[in-house]
Amino acid sequence: MSQWIQVKVSDDLAERIREVAEDKRNSFDAVAEAMLRQGSHAPELLIETSDEVMATYSDDELWAVVDQQLTKTERKRLDSLLEKNRAGKLSPVEEVVLDGLIAKTDFQTLERSKAFLVLQQRGHDIQSYVKTGKR
Repeated sequence: MSQWIQVKVSDDLAERIREVAEDKRNSFDAVAEAMLRQGSHAPELLIETSDEVMATYSDDELWAVVDQQLTKTERKRLDSLLEKNRAGKLSPVEEVVLDGLIAKTDFQTLERSKAFLVLQQRGHDIQSYVKTGKR
């Protein structure tokens, strides 16, 4: 079952949806629905923390950034979509979802790297942490 709803979005987001729909050869509605289903996986919602702001974080906040990862559900979905992608069986909507999960993973890696840099500058032994997983 589905419902028609009307949502006002920015021109930038509407253009992004159009671009993805064209690139993925899918309808505007299907791409918009996939983005809504993704929630925070949508690249527009992944807002990079500036180096200046990251430097103001407490050590505990920085470690929380380091420790962030996909949820179990997201990890399972990513693994499933990657497998389907390798087999060449992804639907256009699944491609959008996969792109969003990959974007989230890339985003987390970038944020984690920034946090590691600040922690290292503060004297934390990052190499030991990477090797052992212990602070």
